[in-house]
Amino acid sequence: MAKNNRVEVLLEEIRGDVKAIAEGHAILRREIVQTREELSARIDTVEGAVKLVSQDVKDIKHKLNEHIRLPASLAHAAV
Repeated sequence: MAKNNRVEVLLEEIRGDVKAIAEGHAILRREIVQTREELSARIDTVEGAVKLVSQDVKDIKHKLNEHIRLPASLAHAAV
């Protein structure tokens, strides 16, 4: 009978350990999901900024090419 009680106590301890591990995993999963969402939002922000800068660079490049094509006398007057 004492052996059965000991097994029950051990099983109860194991159950508590497994529950604690499962709760820890749930907390870690929530943290990972939250971090992924935050990083995704930051990446979206950076992508938007890169697109804006890219468009600005294209506009500057286009204006520079137009300026280069101007005759020298007009190009100096435009500066």
